[in-house]
Amino acid sequence: TSTYLIDYVGGVDVMQARLLYPNSGVLCRNGVALYRGDHYVITDGDIVRNDGQQITSIADRIVRRRIFGFIDGENFRNSFAVADEARSEIWFCIPEQGHVLPNVAWIYNVGTQQWGRRELPGDVAHIGVGPVRIAAGSVTWDDNPMVWDLRQGVWLQSSGRVNNAALLEAAPAANKLYAVDLDY
Repeated sequence: TSTYLIDYVGGVDVMQARLLYPNSGVLCRNGVALYRGDHYVITDGDIVRNDGQQITSIADRIVRRRIFGFIDGENFRNSFAVADEARSEIWFCIPEQGHVLPNVAWIYNVGTQQWGRRELPGDVAHIGVGPVRIAAGSVTWDDNPMVWDLRQGVWLQSSGRVNNAALLEAAPAANKLYAVDLDY
């Protein structure tokens, strides 16, 4: 695996690729998270930060040994990275041995440069960032005392709050989406 830099050159070719690092590249298709202009990458044997000029390892020996010692050798390509900008964290989600999809997240806090490990709720195919409406109360038809004809306002309007930067975990086996830590 290698890392290439793509430059805008204009003209007929428009873009031009040049080899930046011949011995360091992304481990899996979704193994890169962008955070404040830097790329955080799962490589073959390390977790690195690439600022476009240099690659710096952000995982110490113990973290590297734990991540790459337990990653499933058949399903490592299902790993992915995601940035949680609200918490200044990068999540590196991997399938441990015996799992097809990621079941744990190794979380790097960019500000403190500390690592943590978190169990995911089942096997997770993807984590995305997006708005989540946090309901102020019940949203079932039976619990709504209003008569339909007397109802005013926009359909699905809620008095709840919206978290615009929530992490949403997709767990296909459970047929569920999980919202992560909506307390901030």
